[in-house]
Amino acid sequence: MELILDPGHGGPDPGAVYAGGTVKEEYLNLVICNRVKSLIENYHRVLLTRYWGKKEETSLADRVKMANGINGYMKADFFLSVHHNSFSDSNVKGFEVFYTAGNKNAAGFAARMYYNINKISQTADYKYNMREIKGSAGGLYVLNDFYITVPAVLIELGFGTNAEELAWLTCATGQITLSYAIARTVLEHFWEMQKGTF
Repeated sequence: MELILDPGHGGPDPGAVYAGGTVKEEYLNLVICNRVKSLIENYHRVLLTRYWGKKEETSLADRVKMANGINGYMKADFFLSVHHNSFSDSNVKGFEVFYTAGNKNAAGFAARMYYNINKISQTADYKYNMREIKGSAGGLYVLNDFYITVPAVLIELGFGTNAEELAWLTCATGQITLSYAIARTVLEHFWEMQKGTF
């Protein structure tokens, strides 16, 4: 099966910027996606929408075209976009997951992701505030079923604007733990897809 793994932002768009400008969201997203890719690429085909050293922007439209199988790409089975959050109130923290509203497959993946992140949070050094699972009815381009034709999920791994959470998101233990939870979700869900559950 094929997964399009999307490290959010990149190129001229750094995404959110944390710790007085010393940490950029685009970098954190790419670190996680590369770790996840290395964990699952022996079992499934994984394509990144951007990679180390790529300076030019990969537009949202181009990311969706990759998933839809346009411009020479093979149509993917799933699209997963990885992000880190920010907010003006530094006390806000936690994990969120969004999926294409009305898509049973995407909703199932989102629920499994939420479960796995919550589960590792119970044993890891850092206890997550589990925020919510939301169906996106068009507000997020990469989840808008007017544009994307495959099941799609976007995850926000935490708030870099919260000092405690940023420490977890930037340390090796946190990044490895999160990467394993994401990879496990992909492998479990793809197994269910192959069985015909979705």
